[in-house]
Formats: sequence, C-alpha cells, structure tokens
Amino acid sequence: MIIKLKKIGLYILLLILSVFSITIFSYVGHILLSGFPKPYFFIFSFSIGIFVFTSLYAFYLRVQLVEQTKHAFITIAAHNLRTPLTKVQWLLADIENRVNKAMKDDDMKGRFEDIKKTNKDLVKIVNRLLEVSESGKTSAFFSYIFEEQHLEFIVLQAMSNHQFGIEEKNLSVSTRIQEGLPSIIADKERIELVANIIMENAVLYSEKNGSIEIEIYQEKNYIVCSVQDTGIGIAKENLPKIFTRFYRSQEAITKDVDRVGLGLSLAKEIVEKHGGSIHVDSKGLGMGSRFWFKLPVAQ
Repeated sequence: MIIKLKKIGLYILLLILSVFSITIFSYVGHILLSGFPKPYFFIFSFSIGIFVFTSLYAFYLRVQLVEQTKHAFITIAAHNLRTPLTKVQWLLADIENRVNKAMKDDDMKGRFEDIKKTNKDLVKIVNRLLEVSESGKTSAFFSYIFEEQHLEFIVLQAMSNHQFGIEEKNLSVSTRIQEGLPSIIADKERIELVANIIMENAVLYSEKNGSIEIEIYQEKNYIVCSVQDTGIGIAKENLPKIFTRFYRSQEAITKDVDRVGLGLSLAKEIVEKHGGSIHVDSKGLGMGSRFWFKLPVAQ
C-alpha cells in the first residue's frame, strides 16, 4: 500500500513538473512564435511537455533498475555466504568439543579463538546484509554511525588481526603511540576497515624478515596514523594512481594475483567521509612505502 502511494505521488510530481515546463515554454513559445498560427504554438508547447515528462520518467526507471540490481546482488551474495559460514561455525563448535581437553598449548587455543571470532564477525556482516535486504532499505547498510572512538585502540586491534602473517614472515613490528591522545568521532566499523586494509598491505607486500613501524600521534586538530613498511615499494610515477579504484601496479600483481585493487580506494573514500585525508609516500621500488591517514579530533 505504501509503495503504491509512493508511485502515485511520483507520477503526480512528474505531471506537475511537466505542466510547469509547458507553462514556461508556452511563455517562450508565445514570444518566439507570436507571428505563427495558434496550432503551431499548441504543438510546440505540448511537444515540450511530453519530452520533459518522458525524460523524467526514463530517469526514474533507470534509478529504479540500479536500486533493484543492488538489492538483488546483496540478497544473493548474503544468502550464498551465510550457508558455508554457518557450516564452518558448526564444524568449529564440533572440533572445539572434541579437542578442547587435548589442547594444552595456549598459543594454539588463541589461534582457535581467533578463527571463531573471525567467523562470527563474517556471520554478523552477512546477517546485517540480509536484514537490510529484506527491509528493502539498502541505503541503511551504507550509512555511517559516528561515535566517540580512540584511533590507537582500533589500529592496535588491526595489527593483532594480522599477527599470524607477521609471525609467518618473521616481521618485526614497532609501535610509537603518543600518550593521552584525544578521541575522534568516527564510524568504528569503517575505520577498522581502513586500519585493516593498510595493515594487511604492509604485511602482504613485505618481504620475510622485514619490519613495520606504526606511529600514532596528534598533529594540530588531527590524529595521525602512519604505517611504514620495508616491502616492495612503489614507483614514483605510480604514486598518484595508488588510490584509484581497480588500480594495481605490476609489482603488486606479481606479489598477489587474487586482488582487484579496491582496498585503498575504499579506504580513501571512508577517510574523506570522516573529514580526514589519506596519503602515501615511497622512495621507489624495493624501498618500502609509508601510508598515513589523519582524522579530526572530536570537538
């Protein structure tokens, strides 16, 4: 019923706009065609009105198609993801029950807990997608929820999330965090994503026995997070393209062929939505790179 009323309201709006355009162009037509017979004047005004109405309606249909496609994609993707994730959750519970008594290694227990937490996080995201899809309000999934946060805690958690990769490559990680940092106003999930993207790249593109330096400090009215690595580096001519959607350097493709080049462009979009900025610097190939972003201090 509500959807039908919305459609009726839209048609009325289109009609009003068409009538308005006819009135305007009638006035213009009256000036331009004052020397012509009245039938020409009527045909001119009517044609303009039909053109405006059909153009607006075509635009509306296009928007509706995009919205329906997005809705269908979210629904299908969420359903396809939820089934294997649920199965993994059951298998993890079964494995935990079977081997819990035999697991004396605290490190192994910690890794197992990380697997369970990661799976739960994925299930939570998929369930949220489904809730949004079923409600029909797909924009709700993309809305930001700004709350008071401490950037240093978010970044340290991101580092912890990649501990396995750090250990596997025998990377040394150093952190320098300014004491007494003020909070920021941010969407926690989005800034967690930014921190994870940057940390993941630092670990992924670092060679074995390399190092990562994390620094978090206040600079005027901003909190800055800097991540320096000793990885493959970036050619100077590629630096301006690094935040471009779908862009990947040849060196990055050689290192990891499974990615599509969306992470850094997404990070840039998120940071800018928070009123901040993100940057990159590198002395060249094989010289490592430094990514840093800054977010405004909470007022």
